[in-house]
Amino acid sequence: MHGGASFANTVRPAITDVRVGTHGPYDRLVVEFTNVGLPSYQLMPNPVSPGGGTTFIEDASSRPVTVDGNYGVLLKISDLDWTNDSYPSGRELKPGYPVLKEVRVTGDYEAVVSIGIGLRGDVCPSITEMNSPLRLVIDFPTA
Repeated sequence: MHGGASFANTVRPAITDVRVGTHGPYDRLVVEFTNVGLPSYQLMPNPVSPGGGTTFIEDASSRPVTVDGNYGVLLKISDLDWTNDSYPSGRELKPGYPVLKEVRVTGDYEAVVSIGIGLRGDVCPSITEMNSPLRLVIDFPTA
């Protein structure tokens, strides 16, 4: 799944927080941005581990990182401005929800942030782009 916009030679958005929660029959991942536009993003089965494995490769260092869960999904967010590499909710979230087991920022390199997501199994998420504040909301069904 792809989305967002391209920000060539302009002010680019930055991530202000990565957080998790539950909402009805969903486990939720929220990535919040500065309000200058939604960056490009791609959500895909973990390309490093065939079959959706939960070991990811950390950007820049190439160090393997394994997240909790039985199925791995990678969220790549591009065209970002760098403001800091820490977020109020942290870079490693282990909620242990029914489906969403772990979320870990596995890279912040050259205007691209990679987020490894560990799930209980292969589920079909829904993605919503929201305003005020600008954020990307990914819901993983629990039923």
